[in-house]
Amino acid sequence: MYIASAAYLIQDKDRRVVILCYRGTQPEDIISILTDADVRPETLSVELAGTRHQVHAGFYRNMRATRHLIMQALERAARGESVDPTEKGVRGDGMEALYITGHSLGGAMAALMGVVLTHEPRYHAVAERLRAVYTFGQPLIGGPEFAEACAAATDHRGEHVLRDRLLRYIFDRDVVPALPPRPVGPYAPFGREFHYRRARGVTEGALAFAAETAIDAVSLPGDLLRGQLRRNAGRRARAAGRSLSELARGPRAGGWAEVHEPGLHYPQMDSLAGLAVVAPLAFFAARLALTRTIPFTYSFEDHGPGHYVNALAPEGAVSEYGDVL
Repeated sequence: MYIASAAYLIQDKDRRVVILCYRGTQPEDIISILTDADVRPETLSVELAGTRHQVHAGFYRNMRATRHLIMQALERAARGESVDPTEKGVRGDGMEALYITGHSLGGAMAALMGVVLTHEPRYHAVAERLRAVYTFGQPLIGGPEFAEACAAATDHRGEHVLRDRLLRYIFDRDVVPALPPRPVGPYAPFGREFHYRRARGVTEGALAFAAETAIDAVSLPGDLLRGQLRRNAGRRARAAGRSLSELARGPRAGGWAEVHEPGLHYPQMDSLAGLAVVAPLAFFAARLALTRTIPFTYSFEDHGPGHYVNALAPEGAVSEYGDVL
């Protein structure tokens, strides 16, 4: 069934806070890779404003595989019990805050769990305690209509949880947030987007613009068969315009910034060439001194969870190696 679903629940000693974390894609696990590749649409079980939408089948199937055990644990936590069913007794007034998170495939499952938890009537007692969903390097999970519905939908209290409290973090040129590629169907993001950009000078900006222009001219047979070049012409022209505007502003400081303008959201990959050629090439180029500074459009290298951990760690935090960041 292409199931590679693993979730971890962390509960503080006072049982007031619970963190639900979904595990990401395991590079050595072919099942988790096939899960990412299963882009067939499947209808979501919950309704958004009275309408049901389709989402990425592989991500949705894996979220559902562990959902019922997770909900049983969260319902116990809401009553002041332990998330561990073998630990008996009640402590305090129950869970006050729930946070959901995940990286890569785990981010997709976290986002879907946020949708289901928020809009499934039987989960309201737990959903009221949801404070935020944080995803890192999350792939896209549904089409433009689904994304618009998530942005517009309110929960049973009238709050825009999916619009305001789902936070997506993207590290520089991470390829995964641009997937699935457009040839397999239109996908779109929802929630708040935070993008980390490495500091770049004018020379690097010019190289990046030249590289993006050249890559936009590359297409694989699948794109040609679907007529993507014609349909993407206007979108590519707008992207080129944004790149020129950035270049004209001169050197750019690095760091995290929230993306507010819808047209500047991290875009879905236009061509299969980005996935099959550009991202792998960037990964290997990063390992060679002569090529590691080439500003590729997308990179598997930037998808590593270590980049997210280090870029988001507060100053003075100690890394997993015992170093002060």
